[in-house]
Amino acid sequence: MKRLLILVFAAFAAAGALQAQVYNPHNATEADILANVEAYIEDGMALWNIPGTAISIVKDNQVVYAKGFGLKDLDNPLDPVNEHTSFKIASVSKAFTPVIIAQLVDEGKVKWNDKVKDILPGFKLKDKFAYENFRVKDLFCHWSGLPRQAGTNFANLGFSNDDMLKLTAALEPAYSFRSDFRYNTMFYSVSALLVEKLTGKSWEENIRTRILQPLGMTETTIGGTGLKQVENKAQSHTAEMKLGRIEVEPIPYEHQPMHRLTEISAAGAIVSNVTDMARWLMFQMGDGTVNGKRLLSRKQMDEIHKGICITEQKDDAITLYGYGWYVEQTTKGRLYWHTGSGYGHTAICGWLPDLKLGFMISNNCDGGTGFRRAMMRRIIDLYLGYPDTDYDAAEYDAFVKAEQERMSKSLASAEDAKFEVPLEPRQVVGIYENSIMGKAVITREEDDVLFITVGPLGWKHELESLTGTKYIFESDGHLFPVQFNLNKKGEKVESLTVDLGNGENFGPWKKK
Repeated sequence: MKRLLILVFAAFAAAGALQAQVYNPHNATEADILANVEAYIEDGMALWNIPGTAISIVKDNQVVYAKGFGLKDLDNPLDPVNEHTSFKIASVSKAFTPVIIAQLVDEGKVKWNDKVKDILPGFKLKDKFAYENFRVKDLFCHWSGLPRQAGTNFANLGFSNDDMLKLTAALEPAYSFRSDFRYNTMFYSVSALLVEKLTGKSWEENIRTRILQPLGMTETTIGGTGLKQVENKAQSHTAEMKLGRIEVEPIPYEHQPMHRLTEISAAGAIVSNVTDMARWLMFQMGDGTVNGKRLLSRKQMDEIHKGICITEQKDDAITLYGYGWYVEQTTKGRLYWHTGSGYGHTAICGWLPDLKLGFMISNNCDGGTGFRRAMMRRIIDLYLGYPDTDYDAAEYDAFVKAEQERMSKSLASAEDAKFEVPLEPRQVVGIYENSIMGKAVITREEDDVLFITVGPLGWKHELESLTGTKYIFESDGHLFPVQFNLNKKGEKVESLTVDLGNGENFGPWKKK
């Protein structure tokens, strides 16, 4: 019997040696956790067909893991991602500007409850109550009363950050001020203008001197110009479902929104790597000091981590939005997180104060939205000692279902459009005007090719016919569908509408 037990024990030991990756949550070391994370990343990248990923994990004020996986560019198999590879972090940038405002509060230059109209005279809103009572803190909470994602693609047409003030004055409210959560990046751009007015320096200069330099984020840059200057950067990739598989291809730089990346500033202009973002996470989880120097008071550190507007309430969780963070409270503790999606890059950044745990994940493919969420949930479970849960499978299934529905609608629309009579080029040539967007000029050139000139910078783009009265053009990396509207007799074009994304348009552009 004793010999049998020895043999059985030896067999189990041999199996353990062959399968060292088997994870036991009850006695896992940090090495076990990180090995599990690494395997999950590799499996997830294969499932989602993601070219490159980078991740950093902070625990107890130390960087315990920072690594790159895969390729910066599918077209260059000899150039792998590493922990210093830069990605567009997009809306993960949103939490940076509230830190600057909090510093200005410490300096006595502004208060969170100061009214925006008293600081920025050009700030206007159609809702009189909202205009009269819009506070500085309201810029960061997504409860302005304006439609969801209003103005998101405004900059892709050549408009500037300053134009956002004019835009806010022109938009119709969609709901009552402070009564609901409707994600809208436009007011973060307004917050950048507020910073410039209060300091007399550009938003970019404030980000560099007040945050990046003190935190030692030396590899972080800003905007399209900054991205172009970075050598170790990840290429953008787009993803599409084809024959039941996600197909991925690089997006050439001439088809990326470099102007928008600069102009959206506080809404999503920061370009960084996971090593620098680990420093950002340690600051967020700290007491406001960096290397013994106080960057922010304890009171203001507490303020910028408040949840203000309820975004979701379920039986097992409540989530609020505050100063550039979602604040999620569950039985697993309080979690601060934010995603970023930037034309071929996706990211997620989060931290749990009770665990002193933070993480940053960046991908160079716009199809990785579900993968980043799955990774976040997996990391949290591993450090809490929960059993393995494959969050990736559910996220992937939801993505496939959504893609199938989108493709089905697209095919149905194309089928209907087959019976539409296409317009003659001469019918659409002319000048069109819109009270908010300004003027669009459509010209016919050699071989009846149509062009549209639009926006304050006078950008000229080819206008391609889709079907019937539907056309499309690309500007700063974004595709804008155009609908030509005929008069009642259907014989003459009298206006056009431009889809700015999310079903948003600023009414008809009337033909002169």
